[in-house]
Amino acid sequence: MYAAIFLLLCNQVESKAELSIPQLIEILRAEPRNLAQESGKRAVQHSSGLDAAIKLRQLGEPAIKPLGELLQDPSKIVRQNSLWVLGLIGTLPAQRAILPALDDKEPAVRAAAIRGLRALEEKEIRDALLGRLKDEAIDVRLAAVMQLYQPDVSSAKKEKPKLSNLQINEVTKAISLLLKDEDDKVREATPRTLASYRSSNVLPALIDAAHDKSDDVRREVATALGQIGSPRAILTLHMLTEDSDSLVMFHALMALGDLADPRSTELLLRFLKSPLSHEQQPAAIALGKIGDRRAVEPLCELLLTNDIGLLESVSESLGKLRDARAVEPLIEALKANHRHCSRIITALGELNDPRAIDPILAAIFRDDSEKRDTSAEDASEKALPKIKHPDVLRLAAKYALADKKAHASFLMRRMIGGMIDRDFRFDAESFEAWAKEEYPELR
Repeated sequence: MYAAIFLLLCNQVESKAELSIPQLIEILRAEPRNLAQESGKRAVQHSSGLDAAIKLRQLGEPAIKPLGELLQDPSKIVRQNSLWVLGLIGTLPAQRAILPALDDKEPAVRAAAIRGLRALEEKEIRDALLGRLKDEAIDVRLAAVMQLYQPDVSSAKKEKPKLSNLQINEVTKAISLLLKDEDDKVREATPRTLASYRSSNVLPALIDAAHDKSDDVRREVATALGQIGSPRAILTLHMLTEDSDSLVMFHALMALGDLADPRSTELLLRFLKSPLSHEQQPAAIALGKIGDRRAVEPLCELLLTNDIGLLESVSESLGKLRDARAVEPLIEALKANHRHCSRIITALGELNDPRAIDPILAAIFRDDSEKRDTSAEDASEKALPKIKHPDVLRLAAKYALADKKAHASFLMRRMIGGMIDRDFRFDAESFEAWAKEEYPELR
């Protein structure tokens, strides 16, 4: 978060005469706003203090000591702004300079210090964060548990701290205690952080927290159990599907899909028969993830729904199941839905059945321009090449020649060119010449 904020703001700082570090420190000291809060606003108002903070970040290591000295300033705002800049610098020396502020008398300053600490692989940083999980101030405990969250490597530009199994157990054991915290918000934030370590050791504490009095906590527990993905959570998640709160039930059903355990199929099929779409939809999604083909016919029955969200989820799951029984029902659903049919087309592509070729093309070359669905056109360009049949090229060429002005005609030309050679592109004239030579019946 700090790096993203810095890059955004740094691009907006105008070039000025270079100032010394003491001068920048004094400008930062005079800034009356909390810069961390200010930087999070959609429209950031620049000031000399904000520019000074960014320049200190750019200077890096030489600025660490004077920024650390600012932590003794009597102004809470000054101390918070210094911590924000140290967090932006982010190096291990910068994080070590932050540590004394964890004992600041002001909870807001302690929370600001926590948000600048990230090097969990370093024992002193790790111990400092774990120690703040017991802070007397709710906001500080909340900041600590959120800072201990480990982002997924696939979604983060920076690497996760490399912790040993022993260290992970130490961290998760301390975090688990917050599932008993007196504050609902702290308990609510804890399951997500625990799940981010992907450790089965946290399961007993999460399973126990499934009985929490707070609906929000139980919802987060359900999601966390799904993220961890252990089959040991299946009975707890089955219990949560009967929760009195509809959101807890929804997240429990979705989590069963994450577990992908066929033992949940029968339960999910019962929810699929519910008259309520907010129960049917997560069940449909989960059944697609599990991959049990017993779900094919019940899912096909729901293709007649008028609920667009449910229709899209059912279609996507049928595509994942890849069962030929779904082809004709999906084609009928495609004919009945002039708009919002991209997921149906995508599913038909996954089924790889030549019966779907003509219906897909007919759907994107509809005569009524008001019914044009650009997402469906884009989906067809990806779905049709997945159907391994020679009629794909012939029928796509036929439709493209019949309506040369349609946007779908351009997409089909592009698709056919890519199928012939990945880097090849037709223009309208060369495409027509190719099509009539390749398929004389189209002349």
